[in-house]
Amino acid sequence: MLEKADILGLKENARESLLWRTPSTSLLERSTIYGRDQDKEAIMELLFDDTTDAKISAIPIVGMGGFGKTTLAQLVYNDESLEQIFDLKLWIYVSENFDIQKITKTMIEAVTSSSCDMKDLGFLQLELKEKLIGKKYLVVLDDVWNENYGVWNDFQKPLQHRAKGK
Repeated sequence: MLEKADILGLKENARESLLWRTPSTSLLERSTIYGRDQDKEAIMELLFDDTTDAKISAIPIVGMGGFGKTTLAQLVYNDESLEQIFDLKLWIYVSENFDIQKITKTMIEAVTSSSCDMKDLGFLQLELKEKLIGKKYLVVLDDVWNENYGVWNDFQKPLQHRAKGK
C-alpha cells in the first residue's frame, strides 16, 4: 500500500498540500462576487478612520479556508476610493513560510517596480523604511499562517514611519 502512495506522490501530512496552492494576487473579477458588501464596508470604515495614533494598524481577516477571506481582501484592495487616502498599495502573498527577508524584498520590489538584489535583512529593512517613510500605504499580506509575536515584531520595524492624516 505504501508503495502505491509513493508512486502517486501521496503524502501523509495534509499540510504539505498547501505548498501546491497557486499564490494569490490583487486581481479580481468583480462580477462574480456576491454577499460581501457589509464586510467590505466595515473594513473600509476602519481604513478611512483617521483617529488612531498607532504607528501601524492591522485589520486581520480570519477564518477557515474557502470562506472568501482573500476575495474580501481583494474587494477592499481594489476599491477606487482608497486612491484618495493611500500613496501606495502592496499585495504580498505569504503562505505558510513567513520569511521576513523574502517578504521585505518583495515589498521593496513592489514599491520600486524593479528587482532588488540585497540579501541582508538589515539592509532590506532600511531600504523599505526609506521607500515608505512619510507615505500612507496599505499592505495586504495574504495567506499568513505565522502566529509568532517575535517574528511579527521584527517584520513591522520598517513599517512604523507612515504619514499621518488623510
